[in-house]
Amino acid sequence: IFKQTIKFSNPAQISVCNTVMSFISNVSKPSDALVKLVEAVGILLQVPISHEKSIYKASSPSNYDGTVALLLDNFSACINKLGTMKSDQVSNDVASALYSKTLEDGFDYETAVQTGGLEARDLYNCVCSVINRLNEETFRIPIKKTNVMVLADGSRPSYVALDCATHLHHHGTCIVAALQVAGSKKLNAAMIQTHLPVDLERRCRDQYKIHTDSFQIDVLQPRATSEIVDHVEETMLKNNCHILVLGIDANFTGTENLSITAAWATWKTDYIVVLVKSCSRIRPFTSTHMIRKLLICVKDIDAIDDLFVKCLSFIKPGDVVVFCSVVDNGDPCGDTRDTRFGMGTRSRWVAGAVENPHEPNRVGWNDEIVAALEARMLELLKISQIEGSTRIHRHDKTKTVAQDLCTIALEENVDMMVLRRGVHREVSMECVASSPCTIALCD
Repeated sequence: IFKQTIKFSNPAQISVCNTVMSFISNVSKPSDALVKLVEAVGILLQVPISHEKSIYKASSPSNYDGTVALLLDNFSACINKLGTMKSDQVSNDVASALYSKTLEDGFDYETAVQTGGLEARDLYNCVCSVINRLNEETFRIPIKKTNVMVLADGSRPSYVALDCATHLHHHGTCIVAALQVAGSKKLNAAMIQTHLPVDLERRCRDQYKIHTDSFQIDVLQPRATSEIVDHVEETMLKNNCHILVLGIDANFTGTENLSITAAWATWKTDYIVVLVKSCSRIRPFTSTHMIRKLLICVKDIDAIDDLFVKCLSFIKPGDVVVFCSVVDNGDPCGDTRDTRFGMGTRSRWVAGAVENPHEPNRVGWNDEIVAALEARMLELLKISQIEGSTRIHRHDKTKTVAQDLCTIALEENVDMMVLRRGVHREVSMECVASSPCTIALCD
């Protein structure tokens, strides 16, 4: 809706009703489009939602009456505030609520202007300009549709994965694929085939409170186990999904069907693959939301930006991030060659050249590199407006890097560990097998 051929006015050139916003306030029964537009403006102006009956006959609860009153008080000042609002002045919660409002049925420019006049046009242009500015930010939680797919076969790990997928899903569609392999010899297989799709739909609608337009139940019926991967890949492509959520047991086995798919998706695709352990924490049954804590593991400063951008596609407002890096302990390494006359090029400090501060020939040789990495971590947290912290761990070589990461995950009590699968694959493999929490693998 933000790609329509509407000429956005400069804030200084927007036509403004400088006295009172009489036209909108005189509409006794505003259209749904006008109500949603004014509510979107109220979200940006942080007008609280009221549960009282609306004098304008707007549905309750709503911030419509409060927003109209604020606009009537000083329409010109409100327009100027919206027109000059910068992206860093809009929190992730407000940006998410604003975008959700624009996705609701009935949010329409033409209908709003027909009932609200030129004032509605100015308000619509201001809302669109704020959203466009938010979309220009690279290191903010994106306000766009992102589809998530979860594979469920009726096992406990698959239901834990469903809980995780409904949290990762935000503005897009949550594709819930019910896996039913023909000729399955599982106990009560015939009963599961009829019960599973119905149960998954009930949980999405009633337990997780997802709108019916925001989730989709697909039934995958491969004729044999060997065809599962093809069906999953086809469904991912058809629904434009880039995030795949799978349930596995704590030791990366799970049911035969899910373990085969997990092995393929984890190491042979470029999807963001989320492996949810059966022992992972799930939200309370009576709650529709639970704040999750993510441990983002980075190796060096060159990779942190790209990995963080990928993480933003499944971080929700309110989530907590812990940046973590396992670095060398800073002790001098010296010249490890056996003889002075071995083949190859010796370190410059051995040859007598000007000492390179980054050569491992002194205590704390990597302090500057580590300080720059931690500074970038803190900078990204500030730019993204996400609550979080940093954790730099000095590796003492008595444990593997994966063991250090798993220990940190336990100490920080995180719900998900984020790793790059293509770098130091042995670390990723050990974390997948040994981590006590959910693992997300990105390229």
